[in-house]
Amino acid sequence: MNFSMNPVVVWFEKAVDWAMHNRTKVLNGIIGLVVLGLGVAVYRYMANQTKMAAHKELIQFARMVEEPLNISGDIAGDLRASLEKDKWDRVATMALKSYQEFKGTKLGAAFLVYRADALDSLGKSEEAVTTMRQAVDAIKVASIRDYYQLKLALMLVDQAGDAAKKEGLELLKKISNNPKDFAHDRALFHLGEYFWINKQFAEAKNCWQQFVVKYGTEKSAAELVEKAKERLELLAV
Repeated sequence: MNFSMNPVVVWFEKAVDWAMHNRTKVLNGIIGLVVLGLGVAVYRYMANQTKMAAHKELIQFARMVEEPLNISGDIAGDLRASLEKDKWDRVATMALKSYQEFKGTKLGAAFLVYRADALDSLGKSEEAVTTMRQAVDAIKVASIRDYYQLKLALMLVDQAGDAAKKEGLELLKKISNNPKDFAHDRALFHLGEYFWINKQFAEAKNCWQQFVVKYGTEKSAAELVEKAKERLELLAV
């Protein structure tokens, strides 16, 4: 059998012959592939390092926010308020800095959520809403985005202006009317609360009845289910 006539062998022989006459091109090509491979490896390493740093930063934020102020119970109200303000000022400032550093990661939006909460605690409700909008837009995971969209709706409902309240109510209704929304259960409950506070008791009753029927056996909603049942008992009197 004449192996030199095998198409694969012929192609290989021609390739070797070409490579011998084009050593520089071949070498440059190999170097290019090596550099590209190193570049990808370095990028992945840096991306992982950034992600780890973002995780570490988020843990620090959680501790900072949840840590109670180290003050005695009989401390003057003005001093307590001042210490609270200092805490939330620090959180808001650091959250913005961390967002700017990690906004290229999937965790970047979480720092905006912390900043929005801090601004809200400082009484800067309009700026808090703007920041929460930015956070919701930046969150790519549907399940997480749905919950923070609900949070945005509740923040809008608490605003002083009628336009913001109306927008918040419409968003709250939209979520509660969509059973596929990950925040559907809580939206139903909070919409009932909105109607309760505004003395629209028939609407509140309707929301809570739907909520109890659909989510009454779910452990994740157990606490809110009990609250809804208590309110329904009051409405039944």
